Amino acid sequence: MKIFALFLVLLAASHSAESAELKYTDMIGTWRVARVTVNSDGMQALQDDDPAYMGAVVQFSADKIVWLKGTDKRPIDAENDNCSAAPRLSPATARNTETVFQVDGGFNVICGSYGWGPTAVLLPDSGGTVLLYWYDNGILTLKREP
Repeated sequence: MKIFALFLVLLAASHSAESAELKYTDMIGTWRVARVTVNSDGMQALQDDDPAYMGAVVQFSADKIVWLKGTDKRPIDAENDNCSAAPRLSPATARNTETVFQVDGGFNVICGSYGWGPTAVLLPDSGGTVLLYWYDNGILTLKREP
C-alpha cells in the first residue's frame, strides 16, 4: 500500500510539472538578451556576458521569429537566425521524436517542420525571463521588452 501511495505522489508531481508548460503564445513579443552564460562542456567559443550577444533583440510573432538587432561582434544572419514559418514549441524530452537537444523542463522551438537555428530550446526562468539555448553552447537569458 505504501508503494502505491508513493506512486500516486510521484505521478501527481510529474503531472504538475508538465502542467507548468510554456506555450508559444507566452513568447509573442520582443525580447532582449540580458545575460549570456555558457555550458561548461569542453571548449567554448563564447564567454559569460559575451558581447557577441549582449543587447541583441529578437521578436517572436505568431507567424515568424526575427532577430531585430544583432551586435557589432555578431550581426544577424537572416537565413540561419530567423524563422520564416509558423513557429511552435515541443517538449525537449527524450520521449519526444522532435527532440534534438534535450533540456529538462525545456521546449524545442520548431520552425515549420524543422528546428529553429541550432535546434534552439526555450526554458522558463525566474523573474520573468526565459533561457534560450543557442549557438556555441550559449545560453541567452531573454528579458521581455516593455
